[in-house]
Amino acid sequence: MAKVRGIDGHRILALTEGWEMTATPAGACTDPKTLETVQLDWIPATVPGTAASAYREAGREARPLDTEDIWYRVRFPISKSPFSRRLQLEGLATIADVWLNGMPILHSQNMFVSHCCDVSTLLQPENDLYIRFGALSPALEEKRPRPRWKTRLVSHQQLRWFRTTLLGRMPGWAPFNPPVGPWRPIFIEECVHLLVSRADIKVTVEGRDGNVAANLHLRPLHGDIKNPTLMIEGALFPLMGRQDGDGFVLTGEVRIPSVALWWPHTHGSPSRYRIMVKMEVDDTPVTIDFGWIGFKTVSWDPNGGFRINHQPVFCRGACWMPVDAVSLGADAAAYRLALEAARDAGMNMLRISGTTVYEADIFYDLCGEIGLLVWHDFMFANMNYPVLDTPFMTTVEEEIRGTLDRLQTQPSIALFCGGSEIEQQAAMLG
Repeated sequence: MAKVRGIDGHRILALTEGWEMTATPAGACTDPKTLETVQLDWIPATVPGTAASAYREAGREARPLDTEDIWYRVRFPISKSPFSRRLQLEGLATIADVWLNGMPILHSQNMFVSHCCDVSTLLQPENDLYIRFGALSPALEEKRPRPRWKTRLVSHQQLRWFRTTLLGRMPGWAPFNPPVGPWRPIFIEECVHLLVSRADIKVTVEGRDGNVAANLHLRPLHGDIKNPTLMIEGALFPLMGRQDGDGFVLTGEVRIPSVALWWPHTHGSPSRYRIMVKMEVDDTPVTIDFGWIGFKTVSWDPNGGFRINHQPVFCRGACWMPVDAVSLGADAAAYRLALEAARDAGMNMLRISGTTVYEADIFYDLCGEIGLLVWHDFMFANMNYPVLDTPFMTTVEEEIRGTLDRLQTQPSIALFCGGSEIEQQAAMLG
């Protein structure tokens, strides 16, 4: 689903304050009830963040984070409401179990997948949210089929079975502080007017004209949807709506003559257009904000290199690393400082390597704003991944679909690559 930046009337409760973190021996506590019977050393924690960043903020030396269970907890109040409420967990690294008010609501084994849980019936005036991040080291010791080749990149060959970053787990390159914890935002969304079950915004260029095709699947929570329109830079274009069970499907296609193209900053202006969908839900005006789009074409030059908008572009840049490799996050000012420094140094492309993580939305937004292309690996590197294992590939498919959906409107993306040096590694090792 294309990234929804906001919906009129919907309220967001960001769960950023009051978090605590502790560590227990692997498997010692199986749920919050048994956890509370043990005397533990809880420390304040920042969310989003990692256990390593919590130890850093507390002035403590980080422990071997893959060998222990890491627990996070927070207590938060919330007012009574008749509206649907969903708990959004944008990224949990890596083997995670979640309880709300003593009820298990989620198990995840992929740090690159976002989760949405309907918690309307579970919320109380005072709420307790617990997350256990299971120790990875014992899981790595479980017996599994051997890989066809071994890589010296990582500390343990069985990491190929787990959808987690290799940062902190590569002895010769990034050996410290493996990311464990709620590394992406956690929040509760109160859905007042409608639910968005699917949204696709497809942007193409034909000649000098730009095309935008919109396809949205919505469920109004009261009344009907009327007068849907697509708004691009303030101009309104009607959308077609039809009933689909208890929901609505909105579709439409817009052609913009002589559109301003998006260029890398070395070749022109990175022009972008603000895009929204407006409608009435039970006679109440509602706007869904999808952020920014850009119009460009990408092709491969037969002589080598990219063609952007049919012009050859010599790409120069660097591999991008998280601004803070401990917490895996940073504020918008820190992202802007780093990305503008890359631009000012003459770079026009950055590569997100398969050994790292998918970046926060602000990274792609700023690359689009200032004119930096992105070569984007998926998070695979060097290893012989178990592609014939159905459960593994099911979570991989969820990860890839989620990534492609989230980034579908980002004009900075030049290429998606399957991973980092896998084919090379297989060839080198026979």
